[in-house]
Formats: sequence, C-alpha cells, structure tokens
Amino acid sequence: MILIDIRRKNITDSSNSVSRVLVRILTVPLVQASITNLIPGAVVLSNKIPKEYVDYEMYNNLVYNEDAATTTYEMLPRLSCFEVSYKGYLIFSKLGGGYWPNVELVTNKCATIAYHEPHNCDFSGYLAGMSPDKAGFC
Repeated sequence: MILIDIRRKNITDSSNSVSRVLVRILTVPLVQASITNLIPGAVVLSNKIPKEYVDYEMYNNLVYNEDAATTTYEMLPRLSCFEVSYKGYLIFSKLGGGYWPNVELVTNKCATIAYHEPHNCDFSGYLAGMSPDKAGFC
C-alpha cells in the first residue's frame, strides 16, 4: 500500500473570484482522484499521516492520540497550505512554489517516486522544487 499525504488549509482573501474559489475547492479531490487512478493501491490522506510516519522530520503539528485502533495522526495544516508528501519526502508545496499544483505533474511525480522508492533508486529530481529528470527510470 502506498500512502500519499496531502496537507491543506483554505484561506480567505480579498480577491475571492469564482475561479480562485473553485481552484481551492477542487484541487484536493482532483489530486486525490488522479493519484488513486494512476497508482494501484494508493491511499491518499488529507491532513493526516500514518502513525509509522511520525519520525519523519517534515511532519510536525501533529494531534497525537493514544487510541490503538486509530492508525493515523491528524496534522494541523498551515495557513494557505497545499502540500503533497510521501514518507517524509515533499513532492509539492504551494507555500514553497507560490502557485497551485498542476494535477497531472504532481500525480506523475507521485507515481515515479512510488516506483523508485522500493527499488532504492534516486528520485530526488522529482521532489518539490526540482524538475523531473529527463533520463527516466533507473
């Protein structure tokens, strides 16, 4: 099973045009659907991480719980945030880039990382702030 984490928080700003509101409302379900369609067995969590991810440095602002039946921790999202991560690796950050994601690009990055990671291949070129490596798979 592949777990992709999406952290988001909608904001209100003075320029709430219809297109801006639609982007904020539709981005998460579009990214979630695209990832689960492209990656068999992928599970996309929103504002949650699996408990086994707790030691990864990037996951902070967690709401801890002692319930053994609960397999996730909730995350408190940051203001104006939309981030996609996998096992502590940041794949996309609206905060870092200053723009909303290209759904196809983010989905393809997730699929590439999900392929590379179990094969111990370098996928650093697919992380946030990096351009996809044109050399292809290792």
